[in-house]
Amino acid sequence: MTFSGTRDNHDDYWKIDLYNGTAKEMRAWLEDRHYQVGAFKEKDRLDQCILRSKLGRISYYKHTNAELRNLIAIRKIDTSAPSMQHYRGNTKEKLLALLDYEDEHPKFERFLQLPPELRNKVYAYHYADFRDRIYAPSQPPLSRICRQLRRESLPMFYATCEFELRLQRFSPSYRYSNPRPATFRLTVGDRMLLFLHSTDPKHLAAIRRLHISASWKCPGKVWSLYRVCIGHGGEYTVEADGALASAALVAAARSVTKGVERRMTAAVEMVAAKIAARPVEDKVVKDDFFELRRAIEVGLK
Repeated sequence: MTFSGTRDNHDDYWKIDLYNGTAKEMRAWLEDRHYQVGAFKEKDRLDQCILRSKLGRISYYKHTNAELRNLIAIRKIDTSAPSMQHYRGNTKEKLLALLDYEDEHPKFERFLQLPPELRNKVYAYHYADFRDRIYAPSQPPLSRICRQLRRESLPMFYATCEFELRLQRFSPSYRYSNPRPATFRLTVGDRMLLFLHSTDPKHLAAIRRLHISASWKCPGKVWSLYRVCIGHGGEYTVEADGALASAALVAAARSVTKGVERRMTAAVEMVAAKIAARPVEDKVVKDDFFELRRAIEVGLK
């Protein structure tokens, strides 16, 4: 298992978020989710319980010894191997340690024997857990296991997740406090360019949800602008973020007017309509990302 506190990194989006808090806050978090932790008060033990909760693993601490032995029998856990010698025994501590060990070392030898429709449900369930929008991601670990899993799961990854188009301000006058509006430009970052140029066109075509954001005026601050969803039969939606009418869209010394908002939204909708009108296999192409960038620029002029 892998966890991270840096979800913005292109290779961290699939990792589990770390939980930072006091032992009291951690116990409260677990109690809110009705996750039993016994009398644990140590942060490292509570941290493991939170991780198990996020992974969807049950808590064993309210089970009796008989119930724990029954779980071990149902799961057909074999303790005869020499490496399992430490986990043999009938004390509650040994039974808990054995179940925890098995949870930490899951086995999926028969996964590829499942019918394709069931495997697809597993992929969909897995990718649906990536709730945050993803910026220029590397391909998920599930797709690196073998060629068959890569072929089956990658299309669902691109069709399920929400991908972020993050625009950055480019201006020769960026260092000055009051740059001229005429110099205002938006560009696509190097990481996003690498993602666009290295991703197979058939995978880009599978994307159905885009999130447009931009960074300007305040270096490092990213403003959310639009969510674009591509449906079936030419349908699409363009949803303006709540920050659109705020200071987020102050370009140089200019303030945002309703006319600027309408012009920008109309430009984004034109690109979305063009994408939605294409055949399924050619929905989203690389140039669409640059068209959306130009749509934001046009709206600000």
